[in-house]
Amino acid sequence: MECHRTHGQVVVPIFYDVDPSVVHQQKGTFGEVLKATAKKIYSDSGEEMVEYMLSRWTSALTQAANLSGWDVTNCR
Repeated sequence: MECHRTHGQVVVPIFYDVDPSVVHQQKGTFGEVLKATAKKIYSDSGEEMVEYMLSRWTSALTQAANLSGWDVTNCR
């Protein structure tokens, strides 16, 4: 999303077996897995780094979910 903002690169989100609103809000199982993944990857760097990266991911996912894309749950 940073390259989309700064360089105008095209971003086409594809939501495969997940509703775009779930990605936008990062709630439920999706949100839990997102937090667990951040903790797993960045736990050695400290809690501040986990929170920082989680906030960056959350922001990027919210921005991506607001773009037009394909919702694969509507396809066979």
